Amino acid sequence: KPIFVNAITSMSIQDAFGILNSGDTAATNYLRKKTYQQLYSQFKPEVGKTLNQPIYQGISTQKSWNELTGAYNQVAQFVPGWNAINSDLEDYVTQKALSALFEEVKKEEAKIRKDPAARIDAILKRVFG
Repeated sequence: KPIFVNAITSMSIQDAFGILNSGDTAATNYLRKKTYQQLYSQFKPEVGKTLNQPIYQGISTQKSWNELTGAYNQVAQFVPGWNAINSDLEDYVTQKALSALFEEVKKEEAKIRKDPAARIDAILKRVFG
């Protein structure tokens, strides 16, 4: 929440006019641009903690993924058309989580643009509440 609040409260007049006069996802695009790296830095360690927790006989999701992708990547280098897989599962999951988060922001923006009067008070109360 503080990351989004900071992005909104530090918005310039030019940014605000850009959001008002641009496409249907201009606010989402602005928030993504201004918050993504900070959110990534906050999310990734938490994702890593979860992925590194043992889930069965001391083996974590991360360890299983590393073994699977490591074996695949060893074979892939010799098979035409097979590409190596990124074994950084923390990075992948963090990116997917943030993509889902901004997809939800985009949905909210669509609702606001469709009916600004009905939505703005509730959102302002949730953000600054």
